[in-house]
Amino acid sequence: MVMFPEKMPWIISIVRTPRPRKIIENINDLKELLEHSTSAADTNLYGALKQALEKIRPSDLTWKDPKASMVLSDTSDIVKNLKHRQKGTFLEPKENMICVVPDLIVGKCDDFVNNFTNLNASRAMRNIFYNKNWKESEAELVKVTDRIFNTLGKIWCNPAFLTHASCSEQSEGIYVTEVIIPLLRSSLGNLPNGCIVLSTAERESLASKARRNIGMNEIRMGKKPNVMGLLKYNEQIIELLYTESSATT
Repeated sequence: MVMFPEKMPWIISIVRTPRPRKIIENINDLKELLEHSTSAADTNLYGALKQALEKIRPSDLTWKDPKASMVLSDTSDIVKNLKHRQKGTFLEPKENMICVVPDLIVGKCDDFVNNFTNLNASRAMRNIFYNKNWKESEAELVKVTDRIFNTLGKIWCNPAFLTHASCSEQSEGIYVTEVIIPLLRSSLGNLPNGCIVLSTAERESLASKARRNIGMNEIRMGKKPNVMGLLKYNEQIIELLYTESSATT
């Protein structure tokens, strides 16, 4: 049985996909669970819920009804019909989990929403050519270096990579998510032409597809790298970089 208020997105319930016979079993299991209470308040609540369930014909339920999957929420009709004190007992876990947000944090959120401006919108695309010279100032390069070292420090402290044994157990996806992506973000943040988007969708590269189909009679698929660096300019998506990773033994 899973009982939770509807507006608690951080609670995840595993909902079974019921068949007609399974719906009957679930309702009976739910009634059985309601037989076991831990306090007087729970006894009163569970008794009211079980009494309401006795009036329900399982054959009338479908998989669309949460009760068929042993889920009760504050939007369930049997919960809405509870008495005031019983409903309060049902919602008590939710109320106990709510933390009051400090006024300072609320003010920060309001300031962000009211004063937010899209910094990239005001940036003009600059024609930058490779000439063996850094495009950023020395002070900016120091900031980038600090970001990279800060990211490396967090990676080295990650429990997944503390020992040789734990490192060998990690999948390619873990390295992409926990190592490659953070380092790319640290290195490529605040680019002269705007922020870069790092996509891990492994979608087909349009640039790669165009190159592979030059002079070909049949259409060939483009490469699907693990990470693509994308930049949007004048409503066009520009592919800046590709990252392909693989596991080695």
